[in-house]
Amino acid sequence: MQKVLYLTDYYYPSPTSIGVCSDAVIKKMVSMGNEVDVLCFGNKNCLVPIEISDGVRVFHVRDRLWELIKKESKNKYVKRIGNILCRISQLIFMYWFPMTSWTVPKRFENLALNLQKLNQYDIVVSSYAPFEAAWAGWKVKKKFKDVKWVLYILDTFTNRGKSKFFSEKWNDKHGWRWEKNFFPTADKIITLKCHEKHHQQERYIPYKNKLFFTDIPLYDVHKYDNVEMKAKTDEKNFVYTGRIDSHWYSPIEMCELFLQLCDNKNWKLHFFGNPSDCENYLDKMNEKSNGKIIKEGFISRKRVEYELKNADVLVSFSHKDSDMVQSKIFDYMSTGNKIIHLTDSTGRDSVREYYKEYPYAYILDSKDIKKKDTLRKVVEFIELDRNPNSANSIEDLFHDNRPNTTARIILS
Repeated sequence: MQKVLYLTDYYYPSPTSIGVCSDAVIKKMVSMGNEVDVLCFGNKNCLVPIEISDGVRVFHVRDRLWELIKKESKNKYVKRIGNILCRISQLIFMYWFPMTSWTVPKRFENLALNLQKLNQYDIVVSSYAPFEAAWAGWKVKKKFKDVKWVLYILDTFTNRGKSKFFSEKWNDKHGWRWEKNFFPTADKIITLKCHEKHHQQERYIPYKNKLFFTDIPLYDVHKYDNVEMKAKTDEKNFVYTGRIDSHWYSPIEMCELFLQLCDNKNWKLHFFGNPSDCENYLDKMNEKSNGKIIKEGFISRKRVEYELKNADVLVSFSHKDSDMVQSKIFDYMSTGNKIIHLTDSTGRDSVREYYKEYPYAYILDSKDIKKKDTLRKVVEFIELDRNPNSANSIEDLFHDNRPNTTARIILS
């Protein structure tokens, strides 16, 4: 048995996609007979485990001020203050991107060091994101030379593509600065397969013996077996879960498509997740669609699983400027439900290749969303009488997207 301290952003009951991926690996390590503690963000610092889930002890470090404001207030104007504070912090710390504060990484570091002193872990795992977890794991390794530090990159420091305000080159330069700090210290670096080509550059040669490439560990056709099912009605519900913003994951084209499809039909499109800078747009779409396009906001993981399983159609759209793969697509495909994916055929859409393997996905080029023939085919796909909830035909897909591989790399 090995003792593991796992550093991440948000864990149950309301994890982010990073937390969900982390949980799959954590549960696998526990099932293999290991002891795992989690340190993640919460409302206050706490070295006493305040949550216990499936044998996993959870410790909290006080979250960033702007995140606390956004989580604790239901007033949209107060939430905007939180967003403004976040932007100001990002601007002040632009040179040190993706760091956004001096104090929060130090808080994370101090609690991680204290836990290491108290519990003498064999392995410390830092999931990235958040930056604070990577920083804290780095500092623990520097102080406790015998501990094995694993940097598990579920987001990416480099190969981000261009962002809303910065070029691809700028993002790469600043991410590489932190890789140069973290990579020499880490005992193992686990990153996603979608970035494998990027890491073949000459600058990564010194780390090739500690670099491991795995896939997102979330494909499990049985994960929804115990989810409650709604009574069937004539209403069709289209569901999106996850990140929403005007640059990376814009809902605009999906809303335009849905408005053309839903006329005179009892169909609704639900957006679950932080609406970010698209909040006003989604409010306008709600009015324009007579309440058929609905901004639902952030929900618990349990509610996410309920909505995914009970959806008639799941919707997704590509992030065309990067090789990054959205972890939620494996949650989507694990349901066995129909999926409509909007893609840009001219862009870098890694998600598209996974959906091609999934038998219940309809991949639609965003430039075709106003073509009558395309709309007809989409409606036929939606109304096709099939049994998408039968897992038998998809049971053997995506073997690389199970948590076994990542857990074994961490523990070996």
